[in-house]
Amino acid sequence: MSKVIFLIFVMLPNGQLDTKTEVLANCPKPAMIQVIMQDKVQKGLILEWGATCNEVKFTRKTNI
Repeated sequence: MSKVIFLIFVMLPNGQLDTKTEVLANCPKPAMIQVIMQDKVQKGLILEWGATCNEVKFTRKTNI
């Protein structure tokens, strides 16, 4: 079994780091994420950001 895991982390204007993780059907297009996040930087909502998306393979069999 495998899952696609999307992780995004941001530095807020107060210097605090925040993260969000989601399980997705497919990785989002990098260009789309770039546009969305750069807009947030331009608006001053965040200072910096980074993101990664990877398929994680699990070896254990499950019915979930």
